[in-house]
Amino acid sequence: MKTFFLTLLIFLNLSVMGQKSLKIMEWDSDEHHPNEFAFFAYNEETSRTCTKHKTKEIYYVRTMLGRYALYVYDKEEALKIVNSSEPIDLGGLLETKAQEEIEKITSENIDQKSVEFLERFNKKFKLNVSYTPSDKELDFIDKRIRKTTWNKENIFLLNFYLMEATKRKFNFNWTFQKILTFNPFYVPEYVDRIGIGSSYYSFLKPSAKNYFSIKWALGIISTKEMMDNSTKP
Repeated sequence: MKTFFLTLLIFLNLSVMGQKSLKIMEWDSDEHHPNEFAFFAYNEETSRTCTKHKTKEIYYVRTMLGRYALYVYDKEEALKIVNSSEPIDLGGLLETKAQEEIEKITSENIDQKSVEFLERFNKKFKLNVSYTPSDKELDFIDKRIRKTTWNKENIFLLNFYLMEATKRKFNFNWTFQKILTFNPFYVPEYVDRIGIGSSYYSFLKPSAKNYFSIKWALGIISTKEMMDNSTKP
């Protein structure tokens, strides 16, 4: 059974775009029965989709990536929300699991945040390194990466450290990917050699904890060498 917080339905009188009362719920809430709704509208640019109740004037609006959805009780209001790029404040609710940290990073403050995240990274991983570690420090970083718990905060800090270290080594730049939730935010990524925004999140899975190496991230060793090294005593 879900906790009270997860099943809580919140009513808000939202002022953005002059909306009427809306009901906010988690997108997979037991209060919503998808089989009672049919497709109504979708906007690719806003990444918002809407279904309508088959017998009632209830419109279910959600974004593709967010944790929350809206019940809207007016057709024009529902279409306005689907098609508008204006942010909708959900009363401070965080729309993704990662948003709590990432939403605070902007192109204006990323250098300042970089200093803060390095301090936290060193503390959590019991290190004392910069974003340009020496060759001798790389092995010790790998040991601490493997011994430190990979919880949400530590994965976030490790990903940022790897991105900043990669960016500095190869003189890359930052880019910011817009995440289209109701209240959109931007995810920092480094621009790789072919001009694509990249991060290390997809590589930082629990199964990688015993073999992941910063040397691989910095292009010093190959994937095969990283895997082979992990089996050495």
